[in-house]
Amino acid sequence: MTPAMIDDKSFNLNDWEMLVVFKITQELQNCFNMQAVYVDNWEVTEKRFKERFAALTADSIKQQLNAKNIDLDNNVLSSVPFIAEHQADERYTIVGAASILSKTSSDVQYKQYKQEFGNFGSGSPADPQTRLFVWQHRHNPPHIIRKSWNTYKMLVDLEKIEDDSIYARKQKITD
Repeated sequence: MTPAMIDDKSFNLNDWEMLVVFKITQELQNCFNMQAVYVDNWEVTEKRFKERFAALTADSIKQQLNAKNIDLDNNVLSSVPFIAEHQADERYTIVGAASILSKTSSDVQYKQYKQEFGNFGSGSPADPQTRLFVWQHRHNPPHIIRKSWNTYKMLVDLEKIEDDSIYARKQKITD
């Protein structure tokens, strides 16, 4: 999932996550005959996972998905059962292995980003180095910064407050 996807508020974060899972599932199902897809459920309940699944594969949303160049093949998605459970990484070896691969891949990408963009800290809003990086790049944020991120918005707003105070001081001097 990219920062641009998250910034696109056509769908919420959980929708985007499921859409990415759908895309991966379709690609894998075209190469392999999968018996099931095991997911470490990010939803509150399994019922909520099924509701979101149904909503995102409904015919009524096809046009919205097509506008985003998202092509879901409901035949493929309905041909394989999705097993979504909390702590699936502890219950199913395959999910635990996927979790390790995901973390390893994330670490590699993080290292590449640090080489490309410099030290941006941990990426956490509580990290002073991350906030400094965002502040320094607020005028021309690289693609790794989500513009919908509250930390980014807050720092941009702080600059507006600073600009207002500078303007007010200049007005006072000229009055």
